Amino acid sequence: MSTVLPDVVMAHLYCERGSARRAAMVAFLAQGWHMALFGTPLFAGKIYVRPDGQIRIITPDSYAEESAGPAPMLEAQSAELLDMLRAHYHKFSEAELQAFVATEICLMEPVFARISVLQRQLGEGVREISEQSLKARFMAKLDAGGALCTAPHVPEIDMLDILPASRL
Repeated sequence: MSTVLPDVVMAHLYCERGSARRAAMVAFLAQGWHMALFGTPLFAGKIYVRPDGQIRIITPDSYAEESAGPAPMLEAQSAELLDMLRAHYHKFSEAELQAFVATEICLMEPVFARISVLQRQLGEGVREISEQSLKARFMAKLDAGGALCTAPHVPEIDMLDILPASRL
């Protein structure tokens, strides 16, 4: 389990054009890529999603209480991955990014695909995304992109937007 707190990741992602909401969406994508590329979570915490693409990241109380010392910093490879993702998704408007994330969520959690647009707008269907399903989704994106994990461990830019119409 990672010892980096979600707040450290969110602070790294926050920029002039950004918002806390945008940072949470990119952190969600970064968590998936980090697990697929490095085999470990980027940050400690649970990710809760709504089918409309809204993300909430929560640090477990038990973890926050145990880590009374200074918050661990990001490793260089993690910071590099975050910088690349932030730069790449900066070109999306917040609405476009949310729609992209919503599609990813519905592909990972097929139950969300059956929720109507009205139910999505009303915020129904908050669900925790498991590390296993997030990692599996991004591993499938690596496979679909035909990438080999070689140094440096970062996905090709073209792979970031792979979004086939199936669960891969």
